[in-house]
Amino acid sequence: MAGIGPLEFLVVAFPGEELPDRVASVLRAVEVGGDVRIVDALTVAKDRDGRVRGAEFADVAALAGLATDYDFADPGRSLIDAADVDEVGQALDAGTVALALLIEHMWARKTDAAVRDLGGTLVAAVRIPEAYANEARCGREAPAAPPVDQY
Repeated sequence: MAGIGPLEFLVVAFPGEELPDRVASVLRAVEVGGDVRIVDALTVAKDRDGRVRGAEFADVAALAGLATDYDFADPGRSLIDAADVDEVGQALDAGTVALALLIEHMWARKTDAAVRDLGGTLVAAVRIPEAYANEARCGREAPAAPPVDQY
C-alpha cells in the first residue's frame, strides 16, 4: 500500500454565513492541478450571535457534488471531528463561514517516501503567514516568527 504524503489542516474563511457560489469549482481546480489532494473537509459557520456549527459537505447544497466525488459522504470516516469544529469556531469572527480542509501534499509524497526509506522523518513544518512574508520582502521589521508545527 502506498503511503500518504504530508498532511496539512487549512481553514479558509469568508465573510457572511453562506459560501461563495463558485467555491466548489475552485476546490475542484485545486485538485486538478495535482499538487494537493483533499483528504477530508467540512464547513464551519459562526453566526452573528457567536454560535458555531459544523456541516459535512454532503449537507451543503453547493458542496454536495464534491462530497460524492471525493467520498466525503460517509461521516463515520471523517478525520475532522467536533473538537476541530470547536477550535475553528473559536478562530472565526461572528458572521463568518469557513472551509476546514485536510489536504495531502501530493508534490511532496515522493520526497517523503525517499526520506522514510533512509530512516528519516519530517520533524517540523512552518507556514509563513502572508503578512510576515510581505514584511520580510519589504525589508521592514517583521512580526514575531510563527510557531513551528511539530509532527
